[in-house]
Amino acid sequence: MKPSIAFERDGWVRLGRAAVAGSVILWLAMAAVLLTAPAPELCRGWHLRDGSSLWDSLWLWGLPINAFGCLMAVRPTWLIRRMIEAETDAYPMEAPATYYFVGICVMNSVAAQLPLLLLTNCF
Repeated sequence: MKPSIAFERDGWVRLGRAAVAGSVILWLAMAAVLLTAPAPELCRGWHLRDGSSLWDSLWLWGLPINAFGCLMAVRPTWLIRRMIEAETDAYPMEAPATYYFVGICVMNSVAAQLPLLLLTNCF
């Protein structure tokens, strides 16, 4: 039986969790803006000039990516163990698995902010 390794207290895992938490906070802030603020003239009804809805991008793009990020943040040990188990001689990891975890969390968080980037086209 393998010894149990817990990564929850690792500083890199905490950084990855912070990135995911920041992404969720930005997503919630954008939802709050769409709910409470009146739509500007450039985006009547929160629709962009090409006709696409900001609500669609928020729900169909931002929500699934943030949900995946939350899953990673809640279960970092499982994910990191799978990374370590997948390592082979043909594909060695050049850095510790926790470094890759942070990179995945940060890229996930950046990708989830596409609707927020689209929102900037309205102002």
